Amino acid sequence: MDKKKILLSACFLTFMTAPLAASAESINSPPSQDSKKQIESDLKAVKIQKLLVQEEIEATAKKIKELDKQITESNAKLQTKENELHKIQAEMNRLNKEEKRITTLLNNRKDEFKDRVAAYYRTDGQMSFLNVILSVNSFGEFIDHFFAYDKIVNEDKQFIEKYIADQNEVANIKEKVQTLKESTSKEKADLEAIKVSQEHSKKEKEKLAKVLEKKKKQLEKEEQEKTIALELLQKNEKEIQSWVNNRNSEKAANGQVINSIIAPFVADSQKLQQKTGVPACITLGQIILESSGSYNGLSGLAYNAKNLFGIKGKGTAGSVKVETTEYVNGEKIVITAEFAKYKTYYDSMLDHANLLLTSRYQKYLKDVTNIVDYAHGIHDAGYATDPEYANKLLKIIYQYDLWKLDIPVE
Repeated sequence: MDKKKILLSACFLTFMTAPLAASAESINSPPSQDSKKQIESDLKAVKIQKLLVQEEIEATAKKIKELDKQITESNAKLQTKENELHKIQAEMNRLNKEEKRITTLLNNRKDEFKDRVAAYYRTDGQMSFLNVILSVNSFGEFIDHFFAYDKIVNEDKQFIEKYIADQNEVANIKEKVQTLKESTSKEKADLEAIKVSQEHSKKEKEKLAKVLEKKKKQLEKEEQEKTIALELLQKNEKEIQSWVNNRNSEKAANGQVINSIIAPFVADSQKLQQKTGVPACITLGQIILESSGSYNGLSGLAYNAKNLFGIKGKGTAGSVKVETTEYVNGEKIVITAEFAKYKTYYDSMLDHANLLLTSRYQKYLKDVTNIVDYAHGIHDAGYATDPEYANKLLKIIYQYDLWKLDIPVE
């Protein structure tokens, strides 16, 4: 059986087994109309859901596009920072070499200065102008010493000035190197921040991509369900209507049989309702549920022992042993039990009404105001072991409009 046939069968099964509502109108509603309305409602819901999902997909795609742009910008900034970092490192290397060169030069000049001081300033560590005059033997030698002294003084002065300038340059270089180091550290920190931001953006993009994929699959599923529902509505409507017509025909035929079964008991059930308060539809519904069979429409127990309700024990005519189906711990078993036997059908109906008036049943039925609760109260009190007993009873009552036979309560 293909998928469409399975779905169609499921629709039929739903109509046949759906819970009974507490009104004749809902029971008599044509299943074909219900199915059509349900499918149309489902189609409308699918279309709305499709639009909502599509809007969400478009919004997600827009967000991913924005993230792609952010990641591209982050990559550009990252490359720029890396280039700047390389330049800074190159400048640092150059300044370090320059610092080393100047330091070496200063050390060399310092040694040279010491040698010259030792050669020209012997007295108290200095050479004065008087020493130059007293150390000459002639005026010509004086002139030579004088100019030599002046030259030495000027050279020393230049050397000292150069030494100070070189020291300042070294200090400036060191300051620049320190500034560059701090700048480099900041550039590195900025670079790491960009990397963290980029990784976060990537994770967010991956997360949104998963959401988008999930939404796409959901949309595909909704579209598939919509297509199947539409095909069922268009291609199987005639088949559904045919099934409904057949079901109505069967219902009408069954109704005739049921009417022939309960017809002899309607008047007595109404009489007992006035006397005991037990609804006639409950009495008649239980007769159909408990005593339908092949003996002129009745079961063997009802036909031979006039026991219409499957009541166990002894009746006005004693008892009989009959095989019966029971449910023990949820399992269906067959046992032989002793059932009441009556002289007349009215005796059976009266015994049934009196049973429902006992404290065991009145505990559940005393304050009941509707047929649904009444049926469940009978089951809850332990009338039958079948877990679906109340639902089966209600289905019979509404299917055959037995509720219309109740005597109005004044």
